[in-house]
Amino acid sequence: MGLRVFGSHCHPRSSILLQQSTKAKTLAEAKQVHAHMLLTGIHRIPSVETKLLNLYVKFGSLPDARLTFDKMTKGDVFPWNVMIGGYVKHGESREALEVYHQMQKVSIIKPDNYTYSSVLNACARLESLSEGKLIYDEINSNGCEMDAILKNALINMFMKCGSMEDARQVFDKMRERHLVSWTAMVSGYAQGGFANVALRMFYEMQWADVKPNYVTVASVLPACAQLSDLQKGKEIHGYIIRGGLDLGIIVGNALIDMYAKCGSIESAQKVFDKMLQRDVASWNAVIAGYVQNGRLDECMELFRKMQYVGLKIDVITWNTLITAYAQNGYGDQTLELLQQMQLSGVKPNSITIASVLSACAAVSALQEGKRIHDLVNRSEFKSDICVGNALIDMYAKCRCLRDARCVFDNMSKKSVVTWTAMISGYVLNRQPCQARKLFLQMEVGGIKPNVITWNALIGGYMQNGHCNEALKSFQQMQLAGVKPTSISFVSILSACAQLTTLQQGKEIHSYVVKSGMECDVFVGNTLIDMYTKCGNLEDSGKVFDNMHQRTAVSWTAMIAGYGMYGQAEKALTLFNQMLEKDTKPNDITFICVLSACSHAGLVKEGLQYFNVMNEKYHIAPSMKHYACIVDLLGRAGQLYEAEKIINSMPFEPNAIVWGTLLSACKIHGNTELAEQVAECLLELQPRNAGNYVLLSNIYATAGRWGDAMKLRKLMDDRGLKKKPGFSWIEAKNSVVPFSVEHTSYS
Repeated sequence: MGLRVFGSHCHPRSSILLQQSTKAKTLAEAKQVHAHMLLTGIHRIPSVETKLLNLYVKFGSLPDARLTFDKMTKGDVFPWNVMIGGYVKHGESREALEVYHQMQKVSIIKPDNYTYSSVLNACARLESLSEGKLIYDEINSNGCEMDAILKNALINMFMKCGSMEDARQVFDKMRERHLVSWTAMVSGYAQGGFANVALRMFYEMQWADVKPNYVTVASVLPACAQLSDLQKGKEIHGYIIRGGLDLGIIVGNALIDMYAKCGSIESAQKVFDKMLQRDVASWNAVIAGYVQNGRLDECMELFRKMQYVGLKIDVITWNTLITAYAQNGYGDQTLELLQQMQLSGVKPNSITIASVLSACAAVSALQEGKRIHDLVNRSEFKSDICVGNALIDMYAKCRCLRDARCVFDNMSKKSVVTWTAMISGYVLNRQPCQARKLFLQMEVGGIKPNVITWNALIGGYMQNGHCNEALKSFQQMQLAGVKPTSISFVSILSACAQLTTLQQGKEIHSYVVKSGMECDVFVGNTLIDMYTKCGNLEDSGKVFDNMHQRTAVSWTAMIAGYGMYGQAEKALTLFNQMLEKDTKPNDITFICVLSACSHAGLVKEGLQYFNVMNEKYHIAPSMKHYACIVDLLGRAGQLYEAEKIINSMPFEPNAIVWGTLLSACKIHGNTELAEQVAECLLELQPRNAGNYVLLSNIYATAGRWGDAMKLRKLMDDRGLKKKPGFSWIEAKNSVVPFSVEHTSYS
């Protein structure tokens, strides 16, 4: 905003002092000019007062500006605009609106386009849609003829406040749409998460012969990152090159971020290397890129280069590193980085503290976590909600629920995240009833649970075997109008799988399709698992065939299904197809393959896969892999070969391995080996009644009734009783467990 034209009736010395004020380069010089004006008495001239006000706003001295403003004569809109605009410029949006409301009380002063533009920008920064709409209504009621700047301010306000439809209405009504208007729309849609619309607007503006500038491309590149659309990102990069746009810091940083988030970190590095100018944000962007792509070594190498070239490393860089190491489970290194950060003189913020507490949780470093808690209590972070939530999470993961609850109870302010953290803590520590109790307290307290809270509760019930409660909670979530996420569907489908409730599983599958999440790979994998465990291999296959993306888990789930139901040939055929698609099998894949070979009696093939697993894929055999081989050989009657495998294991065999061999001894009637195996098994599990029953049955089958009776008596003497098995039925739209002792359902 330019200087207003001053009248010709100023004090003789005013023009000299005004010239001095124009030359003032510091706040101190401005105050000297002000002092001279006070001595001469010319500070009461309206033009001089306004000049002083402008001067203080220019140097960001808002208290001095406000003092001048409050004392001055305000005969027109200009000083009001200076004060309001000054507050907005320096981030004091709430104060800007307060001055605007004062202005409204002065009947002779009418806001103009500049006033409205400033207060709308204040609303945008505060994300206050209600106040923004009130100002828009006033503009319309006053019959103000809006210029392009005001319309752009309206678009920006609506976009920042999340009201895309209102922004679009203003945009559509504009007779002339300039570059700023298009850029505001592109930026608003991208920042609001409407990436596809942002990209469409970017192309539409070019069809309308409006050439995007560096701000536009820097605004649309994040949309490509959101969609992980590397091809579109490359197209826009090509436009930058063809259009001769300068690869400055803003565009360069946006390109680095886009390439990194699209998984092309090499391209991000090339952009970084070609940038003639870089700021700390450029380094942070490429470091964050390496972090996102799991390449911590390169991340640390860049960090050391930053130190070598003498760049001042800010808190964002430190937080990026600390968060990366914390999220990847490197707790010790995270704590070391915190020490280095403090030694370098950079003060941690709430994000730093939360990340370090997360690292403590990852490595169960309770004492270190408590030390940080002590530091928090002596700092400004004591009342920080983000830090409080991290403390609850840390204590819960370190199995100190009492301390977690103490932090929770002492927090003066609690967000939905706070309640969710505590509920998740109870879930993690296998206390679903306490989780439910707190959940109900949350609702009574007027805090509306969000989908993450519901997911924590449903997942907690499912993980702790309370699958019926998980199903009820899912229904309650729907009644509460909370839209499920992919995590919700994964949890509830897993509950259906555990209960083998095919009908409810199918209903939830229909809901998945209606919600548009059938393409989610995690949901797809869980659907395969649910249908398989419910005995419906046909629908498992349909889900698998319709998946647009398949991971190793997808292939493994389907292989497991075929193996479980004795279709070993299909399982092995699918495994070979998996290898042809260059999908690398994991340790669980080989467990499923070995199990399929075992059920089909394919001893030779099973042993080959066992060897390939280690030799070609470098997967060291675990206890479960050895158990599969023992089962493979045992079912084929090669009991002593199975025993040799057990004795050659690089670790002590567990009860599962010995139990597998004991079952094989029962099948093939080898009582002598069974006794040796049982001796080892009972030493590991002296209180497991099932092992006694199995050996007793082997004796009975061999006609050794005396030994069988002795074993049964030994069980009675030790107070051992085999627990009866349970099954489930679906009745009255719920799942009911029953055992042989039950005779009716009510």
